[in-house]
Parts: sequence; structure tokens; C-alpha cells
Amino acid sequence: MARVEPKEAFSSQKLPLLTEGSPRRVGDLGMTGHPYFVKSLGPFHLPPPEDLKPFCDTMVGRLDTWPAHSRAAASKDCRHLALVTDRRAVTAEEAKGRRSPPGRKPQLLDRLEKRLRRELQALDCSQVVPSELRLQAHREVFESLIDEFKTYRPLLSSIKNEYEMMLAHKDESIRQLEPLKQMLVNLSDQFDQQIVQMREQEKEEVRALKKDREHLLRRIEGHKDNEHALDMQVNKLKEELEKEHKLFRDECDARKLLITDINTLRYQQEDIDLLQDQGKEGDDAHQQEDPVVLRIALKKAREDLSETASRLNQMQAEYHDVVPRRDLEDVRRQLDELQAIVGQAKADQARVEAEHRALQDVHEKVVAQRDEFYLKVEELKRNAAYKPQLDKLAARMPGGTDRWKAISAGKNTEQIVEALLIELAGAGTVDEQDSEFLPALELGEEAPAYLVGDETVRNRRFHKRDVVLGIRDIWSDKLVSDAERASEERVPLRDFLALYLDRKFPDKHMAYEYVRNLFAGIHAFAHVPVVDVFQAVFKHELDEELFHHQLQLIQQLMQRLQTESEAMAREDSLPGNAFKDVLRDHLKGRAEDDIQQLVDDALIQLKASRDADIPYPELFTEDADGNHGLFLNTLKRQDKDARENYVNQILATIDTSRESVRPGELKKAITLVDPHIDASHMNRYLRWVYRDAGDNVDAAKPIDRSSLVNRLNSTLVHMHHKTEAKAKAALS
Repeated sequence: MARVEPKEAFSSQKLPLLTEGSPRRVGDLGMTGHPYFVKSLGPFHLPPPEDLKPFCDTMVGRLDTWPAHSRAAASKDCRHLALVTDRRAVTAEEAKGRRSPPGRKPQLLDRLEKRLRRELQALDCSQVVPSELRLQAHREVFESLIDEFKTYRPLLSSIKNEYEMMLAHKDESIRQLEPLKQMLVNLSDQFDQQIVQMREQEKEEVRALKKDREHLLRRIEGHKDNEHALDMQVNKLKEELEKEHKLFRDECDARKLLITDINTLRYQQEDIDLLQDQGKEGDDAHQQEDPVVLRIALKKAREDLSETASRLNQMQAEYHDVVPRRDLEDVRRQLDELQAIVGQAKADQARVEAEHRALQDVHEKVVAQRDEFYLKVEELKRNAAYKPQLDKLAARMPGGTDRWKAISAGKNTEQIVEALLIELAGAGTVDEQDSEFLPALELGEEAPAYLVGDETVRNRRFHKRDVVLGIRDIWSDKLVSDAERASEERVPLRDFLALYLDRKFPDKHMAYEYVRNLFAGIHAFAHVPVVDVFQAVFKHELDEELFHHQLQLIQQLMQRLQTESEAMAREDSLPGNAFKDVLRDHLKGRAEDDIQQLVDDALIQLKASRDADIPYPELFTEDADGNHGLFLNTLKRQDKDARENYVNQILATIDTSRESVRPGELKKAITLVDPHIDASHMNRYLRWVYRDAGDNVDAAKPIDRSSLVNRLNSTLVHMHHKTEAKAKAALS
């Protein structure tokens, strides 16, 4: 235990003066203080000063450790002095065998230990186990120890308070977990009972299944026996069937032979009857023909009949696909009629196709003229619009007609409108814009340090192009800086602007002058879209992720078109069908009408016909003010419509009777509309909407519906699909 020794405690610890030997100052040995006399025993060296601590009575408030042991480093060529209990200086060899008793305890340590023992004995807490009573006794002793140290009391009290606060926090956590522990025990008992019941049910089911199995096994054995008996019957019936089939075949052969014999006998009988009839009907003058001659004639007739039958079969085989001439002439006549009808139809079709091609040509010319007239109308709307009678504003302006004449003298309509926008934006009058110096800004407490200052700076008179170029340079540097960061979280624009100024302008005054002029230009040209977006992101009115999302959408579409162009071996151009297919494939989820609208706007912007190739790089250009063309404006408008539709679906699921919305209600509504959203996007939505509450979103105050709509529309929200959620889960 460290303690502070009073000044008087060191006065009695000085070594006695030695009478023999020559005086030698301690400074010669690396020590400072009064001289000591060393006996003539040889070249002895005293211990280092940090061990003996000479003249400690002059050091007030120094901590001394107990027990204190002073040891000097041993050396082969020198001997050392040691101070023994009787306050005599002897050599280290003489005191080597002696064992120095422990030093005297400090009084404060002795008193505190006795008090602690008394408290523990009084509280019956002598056993070293965790106990509140032991803790209280040690706490009181430690407070007494702190009171004794006047110098270190604040630090020790702060340390003690931190420990006390942490102990109180842990006790509170334990008290909060006690009901959960009891509930866990109850749930464990309930689940154990349910497990026991389920096991009993499973045992009953197992017994029932075993009985069913035995019954089914018996039935299977019975079926096997029946099957064996049936197999035996089938084999027996097969043998009987073979015998019956053999008998039937023999009978059939005998029947055929019998029929042949009967037919032969019938033919013979018919021949005999025919000969007898011819003999009876013949003339008596003729002699009856010989039967042998008749038999020969019959044989010859049968041979002729056979030959005729064979020739007839041969003719049928050779001329089975031949038609009669009459049928051929009828078919030819019908074919001529049909050919005449088809020729007339072909002539009519050719005439109709020619008329159709002529109509297509006329239609293409009309469409081209329509597109040309539309572009002319749009050009006239932009450039040849009706000049308003701006002189009527003179009566309503501060300063009257004189002020109006001062700001409109020698300026065209565009310059007059710029001056009016400056007046309406509150960036000061035109005279102040033309003044030599800019006045000091009136900023709130949340203003960044690089905008705070009372000095006046020179007015550089930034034009609109200067402001746009400055903003582009800031965004470009920020994109590079965010890409080089190890974490995915972006640096806020306010914080990055300070780094940007330090890197661009080493001189603080130059940086302050530049940023003051830049923000004066931003305030004056807030109506320009690029400037308005930068100002909204800087004021935390617009989520920076939304700006980067639109930028990435345009860049990825440009890269996709370039890849398709290289695959088709074309240089910075695509056919209309290929251009439409790339849009449909890249912008998945967009309706077909939206894709067709993008194609039509691209043709209108390029002043091209539908059959011509589309030079897509010209669609991604912008003017000096940072404004995009018709194609990119339509692309961003469709993306904005999709986000607004998503927000409207969320609002539709929230109870309309409630004027304010809590974080839990918004989270539930988002989950109902977008069930595949992950935790990171959900937390980002909630932190942006309830950004006034910081990181503790659950404890945020509810906000009204109008503020909810504005904040959801000012951040990047979109519908998450199932495939996207699976891909992110696989990646994580």
C-alpha cells in the first residue's frame, strides 16, 4: 500500500557520521547531499540514491512503498555498505548472512487494517466470500483512505465513483434479469412437461405402429401363401392349355384336309354332271364326245383362267396409280380455274402492298415532320417566348421605379430575370452583389468553423458558371475520397468541405475568402438545379445517397450502352431496337410505356428518325449550368416517381387518424410494404427520418405526417426484391 510519509519521518533515518577516514562527498558517488565519512576499508560505493533516498525529509508529498528494501547492484571489483538494524554501516559480505526483518508498517496502514478487521468481525463476515456487508466495510475503509490523501483525493474519488457507478449499473442489470430468469425457469419447466408428454405420446404411437407392423407382417405372409398357391394353379393351367392347344391344332389341320377333299370331290361331281348334260342336249347326228377330250379341254380352260387372272393381277400392280383420261381432264380443268383465281389474288396483293408501302412512306414523312415541328415548337417556347411586361414590377419593388431602372438598365430579359432571382433569394441587392466587399455572415450555432468569421472579404463576383464549376470540383474530390476510404460510410459533405479547403488553400484567409464567395454565389443562384441539390445536401435537407444514386444510375447506363456497342462492333452508336433492349434489360421493373417514353425522348433530343442509329453519348451531355437533356430528365423523373409511389404505399398502411407517426409504426409499415428489406436499409431509413434523435431511434419523438413524407421523399428509398435479399444474404 502506497503512503505519504511526513517530513519528520525521514529525519531519524540518516546514517551516523563515521569518525575514521577522509571525508568523501556523496556527490562523488552519484548522490547529492551532506558528506558522509567512510572507514578506510577500501574503495566502497554507496547504493544508488533511489534506494537510500537521502534527505527524504525535504521531499513533501512523495509516496513511499512498504515494505522498503534497499539493494545495491553487486559487482566483482567493489564492495558495498549496508545499514543493519542497530544503525551501523557494514559491508555487504558481513550482512550477507543476516536476514533483515521487515520494515515498520506505516501507522495509517496499521490503523486501517485494524479498523477493517473490527468491522468484519462485527458484521460476522470474516469468511472471504462475495457479500454486500464485506463490500460496505471495505468501502468505508477505502473512503477513510481517500480522506487521508488530500492531494490525490479528487482522482481517487473519481475512480471510486466510477467503480460505484458500474457496480450500481450491474446491480440494476441483475435486477432487470431476475424476472427473465424466473420466466426462463418457468418456461423450462413447461417445456420439460411438454417434452415428457410428447415422449409419452411418441411411446403410444410407437406401440401402435409396432402392432400395425405385426398385423401387416401377418397379412404379408398370408398373401405370400396365396401367391404361391396361385402360381401352382397357373402352372397347372398352362400345362392343360398346352395340351388343349395341341389337340385344337391337330383338329384344325384335319378339318382343313377334309375340306380340301370335299372340294375336290365336288369339282369332280360338277364336271361329270356338266358332261352328262352336254351329252343329253347334243344333236343325235353328232357323236357323243369322248370324256377324255372333255377333260383335256377343261384342263386347258383352267390354265387359260389362271393365266388371265395372273395378267389381271399384273395389270393392277403396274397401273394401280393410273387414272382414267376423263378424270385427268376434269382435274386439269379445275386446276386452270384455280390458277386464274390465284393469279388475280396475287395481282391484288401486289397492288395492296404497293399502296401500303406508299402509305408507310407518307407516314414516315409525316412523323418526321411532326418531330421537326415539335422540336421547333419547343425551341420557340425556350427562345422565342413572349416577353413579359417586366416594367409592371417597378411599382411593387422596394425602392419603386428608380430601383427598377437601376437594376434593369442596359440588360436583356435573361439578365433582368437573374437580377430578380437574386432579389427574391435574399442574397442581397444587385448593388450589394456588385460591391467591393462581402459583409460578415449571420450564422447560427451549428455553422461549420470555416464559415464563421467577423472579417469582411473581397467580393470576387462569382458568376453562375463559376459556382457550378466549383460545386463540380467539390463533388469530384469527394467521390475520390470516399472511394479511397476503407469503410463504406461516406464522409458528410460539411466535414469533407473543411478537408477540401485545407487541401486546396494552405492559407486560411484565402480559404475563408473562397468559401464565402462560393456560398454567396450558391445563395444567389439557388434556382439552378445543380446548386440547389448541393445546398440541400449541405443543409441536411436532402440525403447525399440520393445524389450518388442518380449519378450511379446514369454512369451504369452509359457503361451498359458502351458495352453493347463494343459487342456489336459499332462506334458510339446503336440501332433503335438494340437501344430499347438495353434500356429494358438495365432498367428492370420499369413498365413498357416508360421504356418507350425514354426511346421517344432520346429520338426527340437527337432529332433523329426511328430507323436511324442512336448516337447514345450525345444523350449524356449537359450544358454550362449542369442541366441535362430531355432523355436524362425523363430517366430521373421516372426514378423519382417510383420512389414517391413507394412512399405512398408506406403512408397508405399507416393509420390516417393519427397525426404523428412513431418509429415502431413506420418500421411496421415499411415491413408490410417491402417484406424483403434488410436490416441495414431499414436502419438507414429510420435514422434519416428521425435524425433529430441521433443513434437512439427507438426513443425518438413522433413526427407529423407531412414531415414524414418530406423526409422519405428526400432520401433514397426503393423496393427490395427477393433475389436481391438472397444475394446480399449469400454475400454476408
